[in-house]
Amino acid sequence: MRTLKGKSSKIEMTRGPVFGKILLFAVPLLLTNALQVLYNAADMIVVGRFSSAEGAVGAIGATGPLINLMLNLLFGIAVGANVVVARYIGAGNEERTRRAVHSSMQIAILCGLVSMAIGLLFSRQLLELMNSDPQLIDMSDTYIKIYFLGVPFSSLLNYASAILRAKGDTTTPFAVLSVSGMLNVILNVVFVAGFGMDVDGVAIATVISTIASTVAVLGVMAKGDDWCRLELKRMVSFDLPTIRYIARIGFPAGVQGTLFSLSNVFIQSAVNGFGPAVITGNSIAVNVEGLAYTATNSIYQAAITFTGQNVGAKKPERLGMIMRSCYFATFCIAIITSSLILAFSRELTMLYINEETANVAAVLDAALFRYKVVITTYFLLAFMEVGSGLVRGMGKSFLSTAVSFVGSCLLRIAWIYTVFAMFPTYAVLLMVMPISWGVTAATHLICALILRKRLLKQIRLERAQTQQEAQQKQEERKMTTA
Repeated sequence: MRTLKGKSSKIEMTRGPVFGKILLFAVPLLLTNALQVLYNAADMIVVGRFSSAEGAVGAIGATGPLINLMLNLLFGIAVGANVVVARYIGAGNEERTRRAVHSSMQIAILCGLVSMAIGLLFSRQLLELMNSDPQLIDMSDTYIKIYFLGVPFSSLLNYASAILRAKGDTTTPFAVLSVSGMLNVILNVVFVAGFGMDVDGVAIATVISTIASTVAVLGVMAKGDDWCRLELKRMVSFDLPTIRYIARIGFPAGVQGTLFSLSNVFIQSAVNGFGPAVITGNSIAVNVEGLAYTATNSIYQAAITFTGQNVGAKKPERLGMIMRSCYFATFCIAIITSSLILAFSRELTMLYINEETANVAAVLDAALFRYKVVITTYFLLAFMEVGSGLVRGMGKSFLSTAVSFVGSCLLRIAWIYTVFAMFPTYAVLLMVMPISWGVTAATHLICALILRKRLLKQIRLERAQTQQEAQQKQEERKMTTA
């Protein structure tokens, strides 16, 4: 079997032990994601500390669910790029790998432009539908509009990173983000503390640093010497079958992310009814929780890539080892990150708050209460993510989407309009999150086990048939010789 040419394929996923390789794959990705969260947190921290605009932290935080809602459908197709490229690499198919890489980048350009147009045209109307606080909506709208000017570059960066992960390279995105993230922090301080800007300053800083990251990653891909090298001459022609294949795998992932974000939009809309202090406290807690989420999400990405390569290599007998390793790794990571956040929850929250801000105590109480309800059960979200990654890696993206639609979207919306409607408290609202995670995680695990069993049966039948055909040919040759 041909292997991926070049030194950038750092991890052999289809042979040997798995657990150590999953960690080797996941740690740079974990650090990359953590840096991304920290740099996003820097936006809110700098605004909270240096901006004179009251409620700026809450205004930025309240845009999160809406931004994710508008981006996840189109950006989610990057999961398809990851799975398809990983599968072709696992199968040792150079030409199909190259086609998948360039088709993915073409999709990235289209998705980025469409997403930018949606954000610029409809942000205000969507914020109003979310019951945004009148004191914060103007700042939220300004932040979103500037943010979406950089979305085409974010799209390219997202898809390029998915391709790099598919071949086992998680260190390049980490190195690039380390540099561009520092640029983001410096620009935040310059624009807000130096020039007296607020949400517009941090949004501009985010766009500039995103452009820098994208240019750097695309430059690395263009100079590569392996099957995933980016070539401009291949970008001018379209391979529609490959584009459809990527979309077929990735579109359900995008739908799943959109449904998950839609449920969070409903939750954010409910939170908006509790006033600026709770909005701000909740926004801070969500931002801090991002550290736990991105840590566990690195194992989700590993589950997709390792599963995809081994399915492509027709080695389903390795999937059990991959499943056990991913679940164990994500559980350990979830427990460690959650424990650290709980231990330093007060100190982390106060980083975002200027002590002269009104209702400091109410903001702090809201954030600390969310940690107690949500962070203590974060391992359930970790299991949900890994289960989804395993199912997607086995090529059943629509199944994962259907499970998430029921468990993470319908259940949450039903909860808001029934249980929360009867008992409209912040505590009752937050309880739906661990409940929905647990239901979805259990269902994904059952699906992954069933799919693994089917793949094993299918491959064994194919191997038996191949062996039988080989024996028949051998007997025919003997008879001919005789």
